[in-house]
Amino acid sequence: MKTSHTISILLFLFATTCYAGDSTQAAGITDTKILEILLKNTDVLLKNGKYCTNASAQSGAKTFGDYLAGHWLVQKSTTAKNWLEIIINKDKNRAGWAVDVMIYQEFMAEEGGGTWLQRRGVGVQLFIKPDLTADRNSFMCIGTD
Repeated sequence: MKTSHTISILLFLFATTCYAGDSTQAAGITDTKILEILLKNTDVLLKNGKYCTNASAQSGAKTFGDYLAGHWLVQKSTTAKNWLEIIINKDKNRAGWAVDVMIYQEFMAEEGGGTWLQRRGVGVQLFIKPDLTADRNSFMCIGTD
């Protein structure tokens, strides 16, 4: 009888672990949710974000929404490879996640008589609290353009 219970408990634990996936998925912090949270906070002012002085591809950008829109417009090119990358890191010092949302573009550039592959990536880093809202004071411009 004890062996049967032990096996049942182990099977239950195994099934629960497989169902839950990684801790970010179990907590509801998916790529889709991250983009939803980011889009709900596009009114955060660039002047309040770290490393955001002159960071936008669009002149006159005042908000993170302007910043993102300017960089997404660069991706209209049909000759370049464009993609998003979302990196989720569990914060060690407080409950929640440090998240990077990167916009990448890879293209062939001509300079100095030669052609070479160039990659640029810009994005936003933010902190998402356990209640799945953004810490509006955590926004930061990241990447290189």
